[in-house]
Amino acid sequence: MSWSNGWNQIESMYAVTDPATNAAVGTAIVNVYNGVLITTTTTGNSQTLQSPSATAVIKYFTVVNNDTSSNTVPVVANSVTYTIAVGSSLIFMWDGSKWLPTSLSNIITGATITGSTFAFTDYQPIPIEAGYGGTTPPAAAAELTSTNTIIVRKFQGASANQDLFFQWEAPADLTGSTITYRVKYAITESTVPANTETVKFTLAGVGVGAVTGSYTTDQLISHALGTAVTVTDTYATATLPAQYAIIQTAWSAAVTVTHLAAGKSCILSLVRDQANDTYAQNIGVTAIELCFTRTLA
Repeated sequence: MSWSNGWNQIESMYAVTDPATNAAVGTAIVNVYNGVLITTTTTGNSQTLQSPSATAVIKYFTVVNNDTSSNTVPVVANSVTYTIAVGSSLIFMWDGSKWLPTSLSNIITGATITGSTFAFTDYQPIPIEAGYGGTTPPAAAAELTSTNTIIVRKFQGASANQDLFFQWEAPADLTGSTITYRVKYAITESTVPANTETVKFTLAGVGVGAVTGSYTTDQLISHALGTAVTVTDTYATATLPAQYAIIQTAWSAAVTVTHLAAGKSCILSLVRDQANDTYAQNIGVTAIELCFTRTLA
């Protein structure tokens, strides 16, 4: 059978009812057809997509479970099982060595995945207004205006460290025991950074909180923070900022947040590190941004 895919191309589809195991997606079928229409009248046999004969090509293959079927169809690609519901389909791409699904949205709406999870990177900005406390906190939040207005907290230069706490709720699907971060800040003073001058921050953190019935002393908010990790901005003549410029640091190396786990409340401590910071002026921090990994099961 054949059909138009909407781009004035005719796609050749193989049609089969109640195929035996792998019979609908064998190499001979994958070589010739662009997909298969499977109709089930009984429990669907598993279909493991076979490699095409010409492996050094990019090929797309669509598996459709007919809307008249009575059962789901399990399709295996790259050792992952995708259970395709009645009336649904999933497009796979051969990348030269293995079959992969082409669209996560297809998976969500039309198939159930077993045997694998999808990890993805997420980002969460935390505005400076959320900062609180600290051993020596910076100036209170204030407006900084140059035609437009932003909110900053000024961390002093050429003096003692200043610091703030932030509270971050780790998502329920967080994976891993580390995060990375960067700091966003404004050049608030008329004396801007000179060549080779640096601005430095550190961040450390701890995860606290426990599920009812599993309390340990590690869940106390007094528990020690992990090792602080530094980010450094070093200015060069060719890229010196003007007053009122917004700067964002590079992403840090991995920050090990002690006892970090999915769903925990985390206490983070941001410090302007005066021991190694050579820019002697105030800077107006606007936000920190966190980067971490989550898993879609």
